[in-house]
Amino acid sequence: MKLYHGTNCSIETIDLAKCRPYRHFTEAELRDNRFEYLKSSLVAGVVQIIVETEKLEIKDAFVKFYSSAIAEKLENKKTGLYLESPMYIYELFKE
Repeated sequence: MKLYHGTNCSIETIDLAKCRPYRHFTEAELRDNRFEYLKSSLVAGVVQIIVETEKLEIKDAFVKFYSSAIAEKLENKKTGLYLESPMYIYELFKE
């Protein structure tokens, strides 16, 4: 069985006529998607560090992080924090 895009159906041949037409993303959509992806990846990394260093459950680590001032700053694209490393954000979070 071959697996395509998360389906568990066997696909012997691909019928491109059944595909949705190619969709072009605008520059703004790409920037927003990049920001959201980088931010969510960064938060996951920071939360993992919190779990490991502070011996918290993952749910508690998320609550602790999102209750912090640094999480609020991370939501603002203009700060540029979403471009930093998880360890750097964790150090700011600890302060």
